[in-house]
Parts: sequence; structure tokens; C-alpha cells
Amino acid sequence: MELGSNSFFRGNRYYKGPKYYKKFLKLPKKGQICVSRSNSFPDAVVPGRISKVNSSMRLLLILRDPVTRLVSDYIHTKDMLKDSTEAKTPFEDLVFMPNSLQINSSYTKLSLSNYAMHLPKWLEVFNRDQLLIVDGESFAKDPLPWLQKAEEFLNIKPHFKRKHFVYNEARGFYCHRKRGCMQPTKGRAHPKLPAEQVKAVKDYYKPFNAIFKQISGVHFDWLG
Repeated sequence: MELGSNSFFRGNRYYKGPKYYKKFLKLPKKGQICVSRSNSFPDAVVPGRISKVNSSMRLLLILRDPVTRLVSDYIHTKDMLKDSTEAKTPFEDLVFMPNSLQINSSYTKLSLSNYAMHLPKWLEVFNRDQLLIVDGESFAKDPLPWLQKAEEFLNIKPHFKRKHFVYNEARGFYCHRKRGCMQPTKGRAHPKLPAEQVKAVKDYYKPFNAIFKQISGVHFDWLG
């Protein structure tokens, strides 16, 4: 389902139409629902395009602390685009102005974690009750409560129980007892940033988090 989910709504394949997209989705059986995942939350054109395919669908949005997300994006770039200029540049040289803790606002990855910038575009085409916003920080520590909330939100028969998960000491998070852990590119170890750098980035996102909290109505610990 990778092709249909991750690249369809923001790529040239979108112009092939909904039928092209839907052929990559398995036809659900009675009592099942069809799920498609995407990392297109920041893309302004995507909400409207998804709505044209199905305006009544329900959406699950998993968000992490913006600071964690920013570092994760950087680690992903270092792992996947090793020869790029960004991957070869130290994190602090990308995020901060030279020899200071002033945020380099021209660094494009900063905007990806500005959730207050992106959410309104989705609420223009979907009702708020069609969207379940998941706290990615607490989900990473214990996915079960959020999976149970998702089942209720999607109005599907409860399935997940504590017995389905086991904590993996090596990976540092819960894994499905039968299906195993996520792929190695997920849950990468993050470098420990100096406290003053963490504070500077948190302070940068603080006003955006406040706006997002007001718009979304959610109250996660990292939102302040």
C-alpha cells in the first residue's frame, strides 16, 4: 500500500484519478475497514485532494513533540541521504544562526513541526470530529490506550489487548507479540542535545504549540 498511500496525494500520480489510487487498496471484507497511511500532513494541497476521494473518511493524526520531530527528521536525512549537504552538516549549524542560539528560520524542516500552520488546512475540508489527534510521545511509550481509542473512534470491534504487546528492551518500545517490531528505520536513537539548544528550540515552538492547542482542543504534556 506504500505507493497508494505515501506518494499519491502529493505526487503526479494524483492526476491519474481516484480509481488508480483505490486499486492499491485491498477491498475490505464485511466487518473490516480500509486503512491508508500518509506522511503528507504538512502539504497544503493534500487535504482537499483526500476529501475529493472520500469526504466522509475518518483521519488519525499522530504528532510528536516538535523538538523530537525536528531531530528525527535530521536523523532520517543522515541515514537515508548520506551524501546530501544537509546530512553532512551538524544539526546545530542547520537549526541555529552561526555562533548563537538564535533560530535559523530559513531551515525548512522547522516548519514541518509547526503544527499550528498545517492543521487549519485540514479543518477547512474535514470536520474536527473526523480527526483523532494522537499523542505520539505517549503512543511510543505505550501504544495500547491509543489503539483502543482509535478502535472506538473508527467504530470497529475492539481487538487490541495488553497480551498483544511485549516490551522490547533493545529497541526501547513495545512491539506486537506476533508481528514483531517496526522496521529498523523507525525508532532510531537520537543524539542527546545540549540543554541550552533544547530550550531554544522549545521556546521557538512554544507560541505555535499554544495556537495548535487552541485550534485542536488537545492537551498533550509537550504542548505546554
